[in-house]
Amino acid sequence: MLRGSAKALPLILPYTLMMNDRIKILKANLNDTTALSVIAATTFYDTYGAYNKQETIQRYIDKWFSTSQMCKELSDDRIIYYLVYDQQQLSGYIKLQFVNPHQNSDLNGVELSRLYLLKQWHGSGVSEVMLNHCYKIAEELKQDAIWLSVWEKNNRAIRFYEKHGFVKKGNLIFKMDDEDQNDFLMVKHLI
Repeated sequence: MLRGSAKALPLILPYTLMMNDRIKILKANLNDTTALSVIAATTFYDTYGAYNKQETIQRYIDKWFSTSQMCKELSDDRIIYYLVYDQQQLSGYIKLQFVNPHQNSDLNGVELSRLYLLKQWHGSGVSEVMLNHCYKIAEELKQDAIWLSVWEKNNRAIRFYEKHGFVKKGNLIFKMDDEDQNDFLMVKHLI
């Protein structure tokens, strides 16, 4: 996975965002390890499984979405996870990281590392609520921008981010197990 120069993450109090009677976004903690591991593996497979070799996808999921990896990331003060509930059903998750896209970058921004929904929630409006939550957190932490990398073949995600003001700024290599895949670096400036 991409790792840039780390910044210290400001203390964030436990955070619950109720967008309406339907959608709730909760900051994840170590008690959420299993749920986070399951939804991360499921959404990743649903998104990329048809486009990659099954053994490659499975090795990636085993490495990056295991409960031990989730425990490690939930304990990292540069990473914040949120679980997203729609009508009390776990429907997606968000991962924010406080790293720069390149070692020499001066971008004061947060990485939207993952914004995934279970496929039955695609087109429901939940993803817009999730993205607005990310803007709110970034602004509260006085970040100038949100950046992300998106696989060049994930046209649905690219259209979604472009619709919401993200602009392609370059390319990054994503390591899918032992394969290099081309991602677009996309940025949205908040100020």
